Formats: sequence, C-alpha cells, structure tokens
Amino acid sequence: VATLVGLAVAFRPASKGLLLIEVPDGVSGKARASLDGKDLTEADGSPIKDWPQVREVGAGKHTVMLKMPGYETLTETVDVIEGNEPTRLKSTPKKKGAE
Repeated sequence: VATLVGLAVAFRPASKGLLLIEVPDGVSGKARASLDGKDLTEADGSPIKDWPQVREVGAGKHTVMLKMPGYETLTETVDVIEGNEPTRLKSTPKKKGAE
C-alpha cells in the first residue's frame, strides 16, 4: 500500500495556478513582459497586444518583469496560489521621473 501511495504522489500532476499581469492604460501594445526569464508572447510568437494577461503556471514562486515606455522596469517575484483564483502582482509600475 505504501508503494502505491508513493507512486500516486510521485506521478500526480503538478499543481497549477493562474497569474494575472496587468499594465497601465495607454501602453498595451508597447508593453513587454517576461516570466521566469522567458519573454511572454502571443501564440504566434509576436509581442503581446492585449492586456491584461492571465497565464496558467505552476503553483509557487515566479518572477515577472514588465518593460513599458515611460515607466521604470518592474521586477517582482510572486507566489502563485494553486487553484482558479488569479494571483496579481503586488507592485504597480511607476512612471519614470515620478517620486
């Protein structure tokens, strides 16, 4: 029985969660994002045009980087929770030169 339980745990699918990435109005077509060091793109490989984006990822820690004209680069590590409730970034992009 212990072997069966061990196999069930070892081969169960990895837990998944949802990550919600939003950008300020006016930069939708110009924003670039990466997740864990990999650029986020449309299915055809082109830059993302429509925001916000909801991505299914493994539950746990992930690093998001957002680059947008007129804004400071935002880098944040988020802890995505398992389930269907999207995890949001806690930080908001800051305009360049803003205090």
